[in-house]
Amino acid sequence: MGKEVKVPSCSLADLQNAGPILITATINGQVRELGYAEPRVFSTGSYGYNLNGKSNLPLGNGIAKLQLSMNLTVVNSKDAGAEFKVNSTKANDTGHFSAAVDERREAIDEIGRLVNERDADRAIHGGERD
Repeated sequence: MGKEVKVPSCSLADLQNAGPILITATINGQVRELGYAEPRVFSTGSYGYNLNGKSNLPLGNGIAKLQLSMNLTVVNSKDAGAEFKVNSTKANDTGHFSAAVDERREAIDEIGRLVNERDADRAIHGGERD
């Protein structure tokens, strides 16, 4: 008998059609938006979502500047057959998406930076400040 073929739960096209997903985390009881993970084909041949970015975390009287890196890999996607890895016209040769998605990510990053600055200012100075 041959090796059992394991099928991924979704195709690359399914991820591409769904688009970026918002990643949040609860830190010290506060829900924080970390950013949007985007569909990606990894160098291993697996596919899933990828998030890279930076965030500020208020700690006591200071701020911790954090770098974020997260891969969410679809189980069994590395060994998926061609029917699961059909390339989208949206993806370029590195697995990243078009300039329109890059522009959206830049806008989201800028909003996140502004929110992080506001939160840091509140942590340093106490209370709500506008």
